[in-house]
Amino acid sequence: MVIHKGWKVLSPGRWSVYVKSVSTGAVQYPLGKWVRPQPGCGPLAVFLEEVPARNFAASQSRYPRRICSVHRCEFTYSQFRHLWRFFRGKLQKPRNVLNCTRFASAVRTLD
Repeated sequence: MVIHKGWKVLSPGRWSVYVKSVSTGAVQYPLGKWVRPQPGCGPLAVFLEEVPARNFAASQSRYPRRICSVHRCEFTYSQFRHLWRFFRGKLQKPRNVLNCTRFASAVRTLD
């Protein structure tokens, strides 16, 4: 398993940003623990560079109760090349995935 360094954007409570914490497929990122996607969901989203991660966090933070934070992370690449999840029996893909997003099969936040 090859481990890469990157950046993870999290919403309050250390939850994923692309999938809200109350939704099917939401992932919480405890500090220092490896996290994998929920069953029936695609890969996790990370950034290779800090600046795009901070820009994405700032764009998401304009929504109420969604002040995002940026964290250093380690990750392993996924075989999948887009984000997805099954919700109520239907395939859903987020619309706001940036080109600089990378897709991970596992992520560990470092701070």
